[in-house]
Amino acid sequence: CAACPSHTSSAAGSNELVNCTCLPGHAAASDGVACSACEAGTYKNAPGVGSCAACPSHSTSVVGSDELADCACDAGYTRPDGGACSSCLAGTFKSVVGTAACQTCPANAESSSGSALCHCPVGFTGAG
Repeated sequence: CAACPSHTSSAAGSNELVNCTCLPGHAAASDGVACSACEAGTYKNAPGVGSCAACPSHSTSVVGSDELADCACDAGYTRPDGGACSSCLAGTFKSVVGTAACQTCPANAESSSGSALCHCPVGFTGAG
């Protein structure tokens, strides 16, 4: 028995190289060849031949992601992972990638829609 190429698998009893198919999170143009991990910002949830799909707008994923739920909202955007991300409202922010909710800016700080940080307006100083 010979091992399947990288990031592929086959059913028990397989006897041909073309029975080796890409694992989810990996892509190739044909069966029986080594598969490459999906790039960051993409995912592939099915085994076999095929390309990786882009995460929805304003979200990203790690290399080798194998499901839509791996696409997490960018900083400044929020929603449960796997759906459409919406921008944080003006006066709120989200500084991390993921499902966290937008937070209200501290007193005497402001932000525009889709902000990852708050800033101090004219006449104020500090971390925001």
